[in-house]
Amino acid sequence: MKEIPNISDAMAIIPYTAEYGEQYSIVVQDDELIKVPLKNSKILDYQLRLIGSSMKGAKDAAKLVLGSASMYPIVAKLHPKIEIWFPTESIRNTMTCVFLSLHRIKDMEYYTDTSTIVYGYGANDVVVPVPHNKLR
Repeated sequence: MKEIPNISDAMAIIPYTAEYGEQYSIVVQDDELIKVPLKNSKILDYQLRLIGSSMKGAKDAAKLVLGSASMYPIVAKLHPKIEIWFPTESIRNTMTCVFLSLHRIKDMEYYTDTSTIVYGYGANDVVVPVPHNKLR
Protein backbone atom coordinates (compact mmCIF):
# COMPACT_ATOMS: atom_id res chain seq x y z
CA MET A 1 0.00 0.00 0.00
CA LYS A 2 1.24 3.46 -0.85
CA GLU A 3 2.16 5.72 2.07
CA ILE A 4 -0.97 7.76 2.83
CA PRO A 5 -0.70 10.47 5.49
CA ASN A 6 -3.32 10.96 8.17
CA ILE A 7 -5.43 13.90 7.01
CA SER A 8 -6.93 14.83 10.38
CA ASP A 9 -4.70 17.94 10.53
CA ALA A 10 -4.86 18.77 6.82
CA MET A 11 -6.51 21.91 5.45
CA ALA A 12 -6.71 20.86 1.80
CA ILE A 13 -6.09 18.05 -0.64
CA ILE A 14 -5.13 19.48 -4.02
CA PRO A 15 -4.88 17.53 -7.29
CA TYR A 16 -1.54 17.71 -9.08
CA THR A 17 -0.61 16.35 -12.50
CA ALA A 18 3.06 15.54 -13.08
CA GLU A 19 5.02 16.12 -16.28
CA TYR A 20 4.03 12.81 -17.88
CA GLY A 21 0.39 12.85 -16.80
CA GLU A 22 0.72 10.96 -13.52
CA GLN A 23 -1.91 12.16 -11.10
CA TYR A 24 -0.91 12.97 -7.52
CA SER A 25 -2.38 14.91 -4.64
CA ILE A 26 -0.78 17.50 -2.41
CA VAL A 27 -1.97 17.18 1.19
CA VAL A 28 -1.68 20.64 2.78
CA GLN A 29 -0.87 20.30 6.48
CA ASP A 30 -0.28 23.26 8.83
CA ASP A 31 3.47 23.32 8.25
CA GLU A 32 4.04 20.73 5.55
CA LEU A 33 3.06 19.84 1.98
CA ILE A 34 2.92 16.09 1.35
CA LYS A 35 2.91 14.68 -2.20
CA VAL A 36 0.86 11.47 -2.41
CA PRO A 37 0.68 9.29 -5.56
CA LEU A 38 -3.13 9.01 -5.43
CA LYS A 39 -6.13 11.10 -6.49
CA ASN A 40 -7.59 13.17 -3.65
CA SER A 41 -10.82 11.15 -3.63
CA LYS A 42 -8.77 7.96 -3.11
CA ILE A 43 -7.05 9.55 -0.10
CA LEU A 44 -10.42 10.44 1.44
CA ASP A 45 -11.75 6.96 0.61
CA TYR A 46 -8.76 5.37 2.36
CA GLN A 47 -9.27 7.49 5.49
CA LEU A 48 -12.99 6.65 5.51
CA ARG A 49 -12.28 2.93 5.15
CA LEU A 50 -10.09 3.08 8.26
CA ILE A 51 -13.23 3.97 10.22
CA GLY A 52 -15.54 1.46 8.52
CA SER A 53 -17.01 3.68 5.82
CA SER A 54 -16.13 4.62 2.25
CA MET A 55 -16.33 7.54 -0.14
CA LYS A 56 -19.46 6.00 -1.68
CA GLY A 57 -21.06 5.63 1.76
CA ALA A 58 -20.22 9.22 2.70
CA LYS A 59 -21.64 10.52 -0.61
CA ASP A 60 -24.80 8.42 -0.20
CA ALA A 61 -25.30 9.76 3.35
CA ALA A 62 -24.85 13.37 2.22
CA LYS A 63 -27.24 12.83 -0.69
CA LEU A 64 -29.86 11.36 1.66
CA VAL A 65 -29.66 14.38 3.97
CA LEU A 66 -29.13 17.16 1.41
CA GLY A 67 -31.03 15.87 -1.61
CA SER A 68 -29.78 15.98 -5.17
CA ALA A 69 -26.55 17.87 -5.81
CA SER A 70 -23.15 17.29 -7.38
CA MET A 71 -20.90 18.77 -4.69
CA TYR A 72 -21.55 16.79 -1.52
CA PRO A 73 -19.62 17.49 1.68
CA ILE A 74 -17.84 14.42 3.00
CA VAL A 75 -18.19 13.81 6.74
CA ALA A 76 -15.50 11.66 8.34
CA LYS A 77 -14.98 10.69 11.97
CA LEU A 78 -11.20 10.95 12.09
CA HIS A 79 -10.41 10.20 15.71
CA PRO A 80 -10.92 12.11 17.94
CA LYS A 81 -13.00 14.59 15.95
CA ILE A 82 -15.47 14.79 13.11
CA GLU A 83 -14.11 16.35 9.92
CA ILE A 84 -16.20 17.88 7.16
CA TRP A 85 -14.49 18.00 3.77
CA PHE A 86 -16.13 19.83 0.91
CA PRO A 87 -15.20 19.78 -2.76
CA THR A 88 -14.72 23.03 -4.66
CA GLU A 89 -16.53 21.49 -7.65
CA SER A 90 -17.89 18.13 -8.77
CA ILE A 91 -15.59 15.34 -7.58
CA ARG A 92 -15.83 13.86 -11.08
CA ASN A 93 -13.42 16.64 -12.11
CA THR A 94 -10.42 14.79 -10.70
CA MET A 95 -7.87 17.15 -12.28
CA THR A 96 -9.24 20.34 -10.72
CA CYS A 97 -11.45 19.50 -7.72
CA VAL A 98 -9.85 20.56 -4.43
CA PHE A 99 -11.11 19.19 -1.11
CA LEU A 100 -11.10 21.68 1.80
CA SER A 101 -11.47 20.82 5.48
CA LEU A 102 -14.12 23.07 6.99
CA HIS A 103 -12.59 23.10 10.49
CA ARG A 104 -9.06 23.94 9.31
CA ILE A 105 -10.01 27.09 7.37
CA LYS A 106 -9.55 30.44 9.08
CA ASP A 107 -10.72 32.70 6.26
CA MET A 108 -11.11 33.08 2.49
CA GLU A 109 -10.82 36.14 0.31
CA TYR A 110 -11.04 37.23 -3.29
CA TYR A 111 -7.83 36.60 -5.25
CA THR A 112 -8.86 36.94 -8.91
CA ASP A 113 -12.17 36.70 -10.76
CA THR A 114 -11.67 32.93 -11.05
CA SER A 115 -9.79 32.08 -7.85
CA THR A 116 -9.87 32.44 -4.08
CA ILE A 117 -7.12 32.40 -1.48
CA VAL A 118 -7.89 30.11 1.46
CA TYR A 119 -6.16 30.82 4.77
CA GLY A 120 -5.59 28.01 7.22
CA TYR A 121 -4.44 28.05 10.83
CA GLY A 122 -0.90 27.02 9.94
CA ALA A 123 1.82 28.40 7.71
CA ASN A 124 0.33 27.14 4.43
CA ASP A 125 -2.37 29.00 2.54
CA VAL A 126 -3.71 27.87 -0.83
CA VAL A 127 -5.20 29.45 -3.92
CA VAL A 128 -8.09 27.43 -5.33
CA PRO A 129 -9.46 27.85 -8.87
CA VAL A 130 -12.94 28.82 -7.74
CA PRO A 131 -14.50 32.31 -7.62
CA HIS A 132 -14.80 33.75 -4.11
CA ASN A 133 -18.58 34.14 -4.31
CA LYS A 134 -18.97 30.41 -5.03
CA LEU A 135 -17.17 29.43 -1.81
CA ARG A 136 -18.94 31.89 0.49
